[in-house]
Amino acid sequence: MMRCLFILLVVNVLITISPSSHAYPSAEVLGASSSNPPFTFDINASITGITKINDRRFAISYADTLILVDMGLYALESDQPPVLSEDDGTDGNLTAIAYASSKSWIIASQDDGDILFFDLDDITAVPYSITLSIGNMLGPIVVDSNGRYAYIANNSDHIIHVIDLATKSLEKNVSISLTDIDTFEFTDGVFEPITDEAYFTTDVGELIFFATGGADVSSLTISEDSVLSSLDVFPNSAYLYVVDQDNANVIKVSASSHTIVNSDIDISANSTPFDIALMDVANPVGLYAFVSGANGMSVIDTNSNSAFDLGDDVDVDEEPLSLSAVPTYVIASSDTDGYLYVATELSQIGVLSENPWLSISTAYSDDASALSEDISVTLAITSDQEGTYSIYVGGDQTGSGTLLTNTAGNTSGDIQADTALSVELSYNTNSNAFSEGVNDLWVLVENDNAAIGRIAAQVTVDVPPDNVTIVSAGFGNEKIYLNFERLIAADISSYNIYVSADESSALTTEDIALTITQPESGTDITAEIPNLTNNTLYYIAIEAVDTNAQVSASRSITSQTPAQSVGVLERFGETGCVLVRTNNVHWVLALALGIICFRNRRMFQCSRLFRFKMDSKFKWVLFFTLISGCAWANDDTDSRMQTYAVSANYAPMSNIRKNWEVEFRGGFWLPTHSIMKYTFTNCCNIMGKIQVGYLHKRRYSIGISAGFLYKRAPAFGSNVHANARAQDRFSFMLIPMETNFTWRLDYMNQRALIPYIRMGGDYVFYRQAISGQSQKGIKFGAHGAIGLQLAWSEFSDSADVMNDLGGINDFFLTLDAQYQLINNFKSSGLDLSGFVFSMGLLLMF
Repeated sequence: MMRCLFILLVVNVLITISPSSHAYPSAEVLGASSSNPPFTFDINASITGITKINDRRFAISYADTLILVDMGLYALESDQPPVLSEDDGTDGNLTAIAYASSKSWIIASQDDGDILFFDLDDITAVPYSITLSIGNMLGPIVVDSNGRYAYIANNSDHIIHVIDLATKSLEKNVSISLTDIDTFEFTDGVFEPITDEAYFTTDVGELIFFATGGADVSSLTISEDSVLSSLDVFPNSAYLYVVDQDNANVIKVSASSHTIVNSDIDISANSTPFDIALMDVANPVGLYAFVSGANGMSVIDTNSNSAFDLGDDVDVDEEPLSLSAVPTYVIASSDTDGYLYVATELSQIGVLSENPWLSISTAYSDDASALSEDISVTLAITSDQEGTYSIYVGGDQTGSGTLLTNTAGNTSGDIQADTALSVELSYNTNSNAFSEGVNDLWVLVENDNAAIGRIAAQVTVDVPPDNVTIVSAGFGNEKIYLNFERLIAADISSYNIYVSADESSALTTEDIALTITQPESGTDITAEIPNLTNNTLYYIAIEAVDTNAQVSASRSITSQTPAQSVGVLERFGETGCVLVRTNNVHWVLALALGIICFRNRRMFQCSRLFRFKMDSKFKWVLFFTLISGCAWANDDTDSRMQTYAVSANYAPMSNIRKNWEVEFRGGFWLPTHSIMKYTFTNCCNIMGKIQVGYLHKRRYSIGISAGFLYKRAPAFGSNVHANARAQDRFSFMLIPMETNFTWRLDYMNQRALIPYIRMGGDYVFYRQAISGQSQKGIKFGAHGAIGLQLAWSEFSDSADVMNDLGGINDFFLTLDAQYQLINNFKSSGLDLSGFVFSMGLLLMF
């Protein structure tokens, strides 16, 4: 008997428990001002879409406008999408929107056949537009959760447009045809990630579904000729809820089997249901469906597939929750956040929640406009439920930021329901937690049921810039280079630099020598301070300035002495010279006279060239050139000529004997003199050359070449900075010219690899520029080289083609190692001696 009484008591308790303990959230939040719900957000037309980007950020569409709303501050974001315009092809009313999380886009369909892509990372930019069907009404959008496709419903042509999100282009058009139904419209859509399928509801009772990419389109009859107004997917299982507007019920569908599981979840007490949202609830744990309708918000327990009775009329079952305005679109936040947002027919956004609802205002002490040293901010917090508050800076609505300490030394405290609480936060106490600029403060209130309400506020922090860290001070000619660390605070505007020969004056003077604007990026900044006197010690002080004209607490100071800076020529004691000196003109003539001898058969004619009077240091260069040329000249010209049979109509280039070579070489110069090595190092002294030569029997050639090298390097100091590297830089240009005699070991039929030796004279024009002045001159010398030719014709079938079309008899890749002695054969002055390792292309004609 006692056991039966106990069972009856338990049943009675379960029956009488308030439905609100099962349905969460189930209370509408109403405020007395525009800072509390329902919110208008300046919306002036019927809302056509609302989508959640995250728990804090929502997008809302109406007419031809898209807005972004901060659901932490419950205010419009500071940056908004641009106004749609006919000029950029984006005009048209928005009919639906969806969030593509993988791309960080809002995709919007329009009533003129276009879709728009709003980039959330650059929201003020003009959205990208695609015309899918000119003049047609586009409708619901489904975005593949894998980030591959978006599916756009076309209500004019009964087409689903499949958009490739990787290219933002039309992948395909999928035509939808229904048996015995000619006219219908798509009403809503959703993507089922477990089965990887897209679903669309229609106004004729058919549920359309197909696999990713739009293949194998199928339909399921939910309720013949009924308007299926919306649907949503179960978050962790392959089921859907579909709203039957005409019959005012909800149908549960298995996405895995494409069958109806439950056909009659009655919400008839809520006529004309419009939208549905499924929401995981943390306390109590469960999955609930919220269906908006003409009579309010119906709440369905998905575990029992039945609606709660949330009304006062005992004669009506499954009554919806009555709201202050008729709800339309429904959007749920995460289970850790616990808010349900509804659009209303009054173009407002309402809030449903059992969490504490908070409001907040801020005020700075001493009539300040920002938080700073010795300044505090007072938060006036109101909660509609009692609980325990805590305040964080940064992070998000979950309290992931840094916990703040109030002026009483507490990090939390009690708050009473509907009673304003003042909490003062001092910058000095929490300076390590705040950042320069705008900071988000999150106020969280936890009630006795562990439900947490939250709201955000923003405070501006504006403290003087940090002191500047000086890295170094370099010298130059009548200038000093100040190198310092770039400050990273968002409001840094510029840096003031002060210069004086007196240290105390540099720290106190108001005469700014130089102002450097804050660069957009980088870690270090270099400031060049000009118009100084060489060999004078200067003190350089620096301070940072922010956008509100606040300066660093103190100036950082260093010292340096400017001095005349010099280049590599001065290090060698080289004064430079004119391009060609009259007493050294003979080297220029050497090449020209040698070439004359190439075509002269008499050696004695070449020997007459030695009658010129010249310096002995150039005779060997001239001698080499003349002997090579005259030896070539003594060869019988007729023996070098061959007769070829040529057809009457075609003479291939291969049948014409050629005696020329052209070589293009590129490589690295490795100087050997210690001064040159210290100035330029051995790395990356890139030099290019081109050589033209005359061939004899493929083995011998004589030619001329010219090249180019350009370098910039730190200059050297003088006087007090003798031998030190300055921060000035100088440029150094070389134009190396050579006369060359080459002998190739080309005596075999197999010519894949041909070694060679090359030697000759060098004539190098140099030019140095520093501090607006330049020096130039010429250095002489000689060189010797060994190398290897790799015959391209041995590895390629293109040799005959090159021969016939271009007259190229041979084509080689060359590898070359050369040593050059270029110092005018003196022990002093500029020394350009060193090794040159190069690779080239050799063409023989």
